[in-house]
Amino acid sequence: MKNPYLLAIFLVGALALQDTKSREEERLTFIDKRLEVVYPVIQGFKSLITLDPFKVTQTWIGSDICSYRGFHCDNPPDNKTAVTVASIDFNGFQLFAPSIEGFIDQLPDLALFHANSNNFGGTVPSNIVNLKYLYELDISNNKFTGQFPTAVVGMPGLTFLDIRFNSFSGSIPPQIFGQNLDVLFINDNTFTASLPEIPGDSHILFLTLADNKFNGPLPRSILRSMTTLTEKVEQLNFARNLLFGAIPDAVCMFLPENLVNLSLGVLDVRNNCIPFFPGQRSIEECAEFFVKPNHYCPHAWFHSFLPCRYSHISSSSASDFMPMVAPSP
Repeated sequence: MKNPYLLAIFLVGALALQDTKSREEERLTFIDKRLEVVYPVIQGFKSLITLDPFKVTQTWIGSDICSYRGFHCDNPPDNKTAVTVASIDFNGFQLFAPSIEGFIDQLPDLALFHANSNNFGGTVPSNIVNLKYLYELDISNNKFTGQFPTAVVGMPGLTFLDIRFNSFSGSIPPQIFGQNLDVLFINDNTFTASLPEIPGDSHILFLTLADNKFNGPLPRSILRSMTTLTEKVEQLNFARNLLFGAIPDAVCMFLPENLVNLSLGVLDVRNNCIPFFPGQRSIEECAEFFVKPNHYCPHAWFHSFLPCRYSHISSSSASDFMPMVAPSP
């Protein structure tokens, strides 16, 4: 801007606007100090949102934070007379923001964060480990990247974790399977490597690992714990990975019928490379995987076991029974 007079007018106008905004914020009256503390956090996040098709953020004005669309207030456990932001439900809002860092992790009394089907990106902020009341975290169907959000590992109150349909990659920390989780949905990402062992005393009721790039054998801990699956597991889904191996006869003796024939979908291992199970990958795909130079089977003896249905078949005739070809992933 070459004209000094126009530049001066612009600067004066900008300063006046900022001063007006500051005076308006000073006039805001909050019903609780905790709401006053999170007000600038919410407004800062609002400034990052570049797409808001349902005009959600237009309601994020003024001191009545409890009336903001998507925000819900309640009394925190440590003070039953206080009022705070206790839960957030952005499901289906289709908001676009490059990151949620500096937002979710700065809401100290947050117990639930549901943000399914938005366009949030970046990584999960590590400071969420400080959210002592958080017990449900759903960030599925977004654009998050990076490693598994290890900040959730060790959060004692977390019972529901859903990170489906993102672009997380790398390995899964084995500690997550030993937490007090009821639900763990991590399907439809790009996790790789082999699956870690899952403790037999795991609390998980719904576990979905499908549509990733896991490889290697099914964890033997899964096989050992199958005798109690119907008592504690409602859903167990490994479909569409590159897992291999067979279920030993010793385990098959105790498998409920619905697990053996997969009729109820309790154990879903389709589209892998598990011999004699229906719905596996093609012979060509599995053969290509097995001949990779970096492939290593530390427990080759384990793969000599035959599934229950073919336990009467001798090993010499087992080659006559090939896996059914599954639809392309």
